[in-house]
Formats: sequence, C-alpha cells, structure tokens
Amino acid sequence: VSSLYPEGSLNPNEADGIMKFAMPRGVSILYSYQLPKIHYFVQTREDGSRCYAVCLTLWEESVTSFNSHLNFTTNLKAETYDGEEPAIEHSRSFSDLHVFIPTTLVLLSLHPYLPMYRLYLTHLFRLTTTPSPVPIERYIQNLTLEVPSPPRGTVEVM
Repeated sequence: VSSLYPEGSLNPNEADGIMKFAMPRGVSILYSYQLPKIHYFVQTREDGSRCYAVCLTLWEESVTSFNSHLNFTTNLKAETYDGEEPAIEHSRSFSDLHVFIPTTLVLLSLHPYLPMYRLYLTHLFRLTTTPSPVPIERYIQNLTLEVPSPPRGTVEVM
C-alpha cells in the first residue's frame, strides 16, 4: 500500500488481505499496453461485517535499460496479461526496454454501492490524465468526508 486516505483508516492486519484481493494474479510486468481493468471483491471481517471494494488496475509505462532488464528477469518473469510469454524480436535495439507496471486503485467501503464506486474510480482516473486546476486529493476528500451516504432503498444523493 503506497497511499491511504484517510490515514490510519485501515487495520494493518487487513492490509495484506486487501492487497491479495486487489492484485489476485500478483504483479505482472508487461511488454505491451493493456487497457485498464475493473474488478470487485467483498471481504468479511473478523466481526462479521463486510468491506466492499472496487479495484481499477492501470498499467504505467516504465523505460529500463536492457542490462538492468537482464537482472530483473532473473527474479520476475515478464508476461502478457493473458499469461502468454512475450515474443521479443532479436533484431530490435535493446538500449531502452519499455515495460508496463501495474498500479491498482482500490476504493473500500462499508456500503455496497459498487456501480457508483466504479463510476467514481473511472472519473478519478480520467481526471488524472487531463490537466485540472483542482488537485486530485480534493476529489478524494470530497467523497470520503463530504458526500453523505444515501438513505436506505435509494442509490442517489440529491
């Protein structure tokens, strides 16, 4: 977990389990860009309460030199998202190797509003790809601290 808001809102014992659900296939380094993917999970806590989650997985491009890539592949196997081994052409220059590293944004809630959370994460991702006068943290703060929960039986806040 590289960032958490609000800080201290997640029990350290739960963090490991959430990371396993957020990236169920582990970390896969890719050679080609993949479109963002969304998945959901529900975690039942020790007290029987449920924690609902929406995960948005993005692949960010990283450029590495071929020498460091040789050392890197001894520890991790690079593969495509479908599990196929990539075909690397020997005629291509290996001075800079473009790889894509996964990043997963996870929205956790005690309320089961998964379609709305999916929409929120999608909009949040779009905001990060365009210049905005408002910092991204302000949007997150708005959702977590200022938007009230809808009354039972409805899915909209007026």
